[in-house]
Amino acid sequence: MRNEKAARLLKFSKKSIADISVECGFSSASTLSRLFKQYFEISPSEYRKSGKIENSKIRKQLYPDSRYHCNMTGEELRNKFPVEVRQLPERRIAYIRVFDAFKDGAVLNAFGDMVKWAKEMNLFHSETIFGMSIDDPEVTPKEKYRYEACITIPKNFEAGTDGFIETTILPKCKYAITAVSGDFNLAVAATNYLFDDWLINSQYECEHQPGLEVFLDKENICNWGHFELELCIPVKALTKY
Repeated sequence: MRNEKAARLLKFSKKSIADISVECGFSSASTLSRLFKQYFEISPSEYRKSGKIENSKIRKQLYPDSRYHCNMTGEELRNKFPVEVRQLPERRIAYIRVFDAFKDGAVLNAFGDMVKWAKEMNLFHSETIFGMSIDDPEVTPKEKYRYEACITIPKNFEAGTDGFIETTILPKCKYAITAVSGDFNLAVAATNYLFDDWLINSQYECEHQPGLEVFLDKENICNWGHFELELCIPVKALTKY
């Protein structure tokens, strides 16, 4: 997990390798370099230049986002997905965690269970339902990728689900947010645009919180032929060195 966090910082921040090594819990930059190369078979500096991890002995099949191709130009993406940076408050949430989340039907079934539970608890109409990516699908092995189907809950709400649904607190955080109205391909295009274009040209860098996919049309959460979403990536002001 420390190697994967280092890979995300190398890709999405301008921090030095020495600073990244400290932030990820390595004793030194040389230790990070040695273990990173052992894990990914590429050095941190080489990965930062290329953005590609090859020939890993540990990291196996990743989710192939290339299968969702988008023909939109950079200008079209910027016009299609205007970005707003918004501060969201601390929230208490209930969630269902899915392991091996790219397995067919796994996440969809979790949202079906969440919707059913939310209606039983009289939370469906008053609360916000969203998905939360725990791992980076471009770094974490496909079979280890985790995703959570979530809903906000009132502060003093008692879940009482015997482990079926867990609860936690999301801290307040700034998010870069854009709206998506369309199919899965469009949602992937918007996500890639946020990370690969908007973020690296903005005055922000990634904050260490999960990304969110907020469902604006709760009645059709399980209809994945068409999405009404707000995609939210956690950000903080770019550190000046």
